[in-house]
Amino acid sequence: VTLNNWVTAADPDGAHQSAERAHRNRRARVGIVGDECFLEAEGGATAGVQLKEILDAFAHSEWLADWDQGVLVHGDNMCPGLMSRTDAQRRFDALLAVFHAAAGMSSDGTGTGVTVNLLVGLDTFEHHLEKSLGGNPAPLDPNDPLTRCETDSGVVIDAYDMLVAAAMGHVRRVVLDGAGVVVDMGRKQRLFTGPLREAVLFGSRRCTWAGCNVRGSVCQADHVLP
Repeated sequence: VTLNNWVTAADPDGAHQSAERAHRNRRARVGIVGDECFLEAEGGATAGVQLKEILDAFAHSEWLADWDQGVLVHGDNMCPGLMSRTDAQRRFDALLAVFHAAAGMSSDGTGTGVTVNLLVGLDTFEHHLEKSLGGNPAPLDPNDPLTRCETDSGVVIDAYDMLVAAAMGHVRRVVLDGAGVVVDMGRKQRLFTGPLREAVLFGSRRCTWAGCNVRGSVCQADHVLP
């Protein structure tokens, strides 16, 4: 910091040009490879300070959430070593929370209308739903194009996450003919409502994640995090 301040004072024009160059070369991208995603971003220090402050604030909220959950489980024995997520995991979840918060608000407070479309065939949906409820459905035909479970951009989505999305979000029926042409489209609506939705979301007395014994009453409804 001392050296940077000295350089800025000794050559303010050069320091300004360097800052302008960093801002001009700013870039960001999100890539998805297989089951993993990565985010890469680069820009000026002024924007970086803002990004870091925001991410740190959201990460602290995630830390507090982990601590409160741990106190419910471990009581007075709670310590940082018993927290359910690592610091790296919390920071990733904090970044996702920042994106969700931004997607939910616009300048006029009405929201941006960002929607992620998941495409899944009816037989595939019923297969995974039956399996998640303890059934033993017949195997799916991997050669059938309607067995897909993916976004409209072609990213394959885990079947469990698809079921969570169906339970928490909205569903729109789209019927395709043999050539893949849309012949009917229903309105967007909730798939699970009322007591049925509660039964799907809170059907377990304990967390369903392997090795986790947190009571269902204190779990998140979707509980997409281990």
